[in-house]
Amino acid sequence: MKKFFTLITAAAMALASQAATLDVCMGESLAGTLPIYGLWADTENTLGQMIYPADMLADMAGSDITGVQFYTSINGYEALGIEPQNGEYDYIRFSGATIQLSLMVVDQLGFTEEVAVVGATPVATTVPEYGDRYMTFVLDEPFHYEGGNLLVEAKVIEPGEYGSCYYWVQAVEDYNPGYYEYEGYSGTVGYAVSYLPAATFTYEVGQTPVDPEDPHMTGKWIVIIDKRGEEHWYNLNADPDGDPNWMVMLTLHHNPWGENAEFYFMVDGVRYGAETDMQLPAMGDAEQTILNPVFQGDNLFYVVAGYTYTFGLQFKDGQIYLLVAQGTMTGVDELNSDKAVAGVRYFNMAGQEMQQASGMTIVVTTYTDGTTSAVKVIK
Repeated sequence: MKKFFTLITAAAMALASQAATLDVCMGESLAGTLPIYGLWADTENTLGQMIYPADMLADMAGSDITGVQFYTSINGYEALGIEPQNGEYDYIRFSGATIQLSLMVVDQLGFTEEVAVVGATPVATTVPEYGDRYMTFVLDEPFHYEGGNLLVEAKVIEPGEYGSCYYWVQAVEDYNPGYYEYEGYSGTVGYAVSYLPAATFTYEVGQTPVDPEDPHMTGKWIVIIDKRGEEHWYNLNADPDGDPNWMVMLTLHHNPWGENAEFYFMVDGVRYGAETDMQLPAMGDAEQTILNPVFQGDNLFYVVAGYTYTFGLQFKDGQIYLLVAQGTMTGVDELNSDKAVAGVRYFNMAGQEMQQASGMTIVVTTYTDGTTSAVKVIK
């Protein structure tokens, strides 16, 4: 292995319109055996295997690899600004051999034994020409890479003419990320080595799936939580008279409530609730909304289950107020007409009390048992 002096460069990712490239292992050394040992390019099954670690390829995770290119030593000399020292050996000096590229994600980081990894998926072939400065593979189909240590294998599947050459590589310490083997005169010869060839991976940038826009992020919603903890969203209606200060949800009974029905509001994507968590709002007519200011945050209101309720929101002077009117019990054969009425009051959609119903009106009936009902009527 012939030593270059330090190449001050970093792996970088260059983005194109639809593709990206990742340069790795553009180090300070050269070697003659990986990605493929040119002296044995005339022998079938000569191979080189290289394991590029996951952290080196992190920028490419989740993408589709479409090409791999290796470099001869002439490229390293030029990157360093050094005069080439090996003449024609700094270029490919074998020809006519069909080299197959295969890829596979593996658990191992390197080779602890001089044994090839089996099972890599063939993805491309190339036939380098004498004098080439690159060994370039364009994949037949993209190889989806989610991440992990990537085994890259180059293998002679059709022999050609042999010839020695040097490649641009990066030396590593403490382990052997590379392996090469060939059929020698007395059988298979294999060696684990402590370097990785310089390479450029071309890939299609992975696209992060975009969730459809949440329809609850616009408009005004009341969100009621049932006894199973599931949320049920109900759109609040705009004031039919065009008053922008009022949003009303008419009488609602929601099953399956537990002992209490918890709820909050979503206003144009912002969550609103009580000032303190699990707050029982004051109930009754529109004048009582001033007792129920609504605040941005996660605190919940609640009402006692088993009744119908009318909910309304009033937007006034930069503050939101809650109106809750309790109606009849549900699941009981009991009509309002059978109950003693304590009083009836009328409110317009701005929350102002009127002497009688006129136009769009909320009619709030209070019974002697303390319950109330609210009905929206048009007169």
